[in-house]
Amino acid sequence: MIKILQILLVSALAVIAFLDSLDNAFVYDDVFTITNNYFIRDWGNFPALFTNDYFNSSGEVTYRPVVTLSYFIDYAIWRLNPIGFHLTNILLHAISAALVYLLVSTIARNSIVSFLTGILFAVHPILTEAVNGISCREDLLAAVFFLGSLLLFIQSAIHNP
Repeated sequence: MIKILQILLVSALAVIAFLDSLDNAFVYDDVFTITNNYFIRDWGNFPALFTNDYFNSSGEVTYRPVVTLSYFIDYAIWRLNPIGFHLTNILLHAISAALVYLLVSTIARNSIVSFLTGILFAVHPILTEAVNGISCREDLLAAVFFLGSLLLFIQSAIHNP
């Protein structure tokens, strides 16, 4: 029960630390990747995400299908309301913070060390750009997938030596 409370607290601190970003507008690259990106506005474009036509259709210069998929989903829910896009980034950060807690808990097997590490990750200012900038979402998604994969790998190694 204490572990669940610690995870919830770490996640809550991650959300609280970046809650002010909900009032932010689209800035810098967000204008290009969200507000001027008509590709994400129509689910009919979704199949092009996996073809060579992606670059011609989307106007993007990098191939980031998972990030673009997240923009499709956000646009479908929120349209051009930046609050929703920022909320997604905050929730991804909260998930990452919980995964850091779980990873350290699995490795160190010390709840105090896990809890403090999770809190440090949740509120550290070095993550500000990744969480506040919608166009930096690939960093958040990479963290979620990497931390989750590493955690599952370690747990499988522990349980299947």
